[in-house]
Amino acid sequence: MTETSEFQQLLRSLLIGGGAAGVLSIVPLINLLNLVFMGWILIGAALSVYLFCKYKPHPTVGDALILGAGSGFVGGGLFALLGAWSILHLDEERLNQIVERAAAILPSFSEEIQPWVQNPHFKAWMLLALCAFVLAATLAGAASGLVSRLIFRQRE
Repeated sequence: MTETSEFQQLLRSLLIGGGAAGVLSIVPLINLLNLVFMGWILIGAALSVYLFCKYKPHPTVGDALILGAGSGFVGGGLFALLGAWSILHLDEERLNQIVERAAAILPSFSEEIQPWVQNPHFKAWMLLALCAFVLAATLAGAASGLVSRLIFRQRE
């Protein structure tokens, strides 16, 4: 096989794993797995490596890093794009409704979160948090890619 076809397979594996992680990170209730050590991001990176191992049975460490980090970036990026859209279209009335619902579940939450929500820079902080999530997803994906390489590569 040529280098171009290997690159295409790497990119296809990365996009499938990252896309799956991103979509599953958005779906309500299912997305809660990301609260457990970025579960969907780790699974998406592992899927990317698994798919690539079908093409190249002995992927290099570099392949695993690119697949894992790229998948984490794509998955985290999809989540962040939807999150950013939601944050930018969040008006004060809707935000207050969210705080009221949270306060109904955890009464002290309202007192603790209200100063943050009323801060004029609240949306900017939330967008910054999404950027931090993408960075963390990229790093978690890279780690998952390395571990997955050890699991899925075929023994020589």
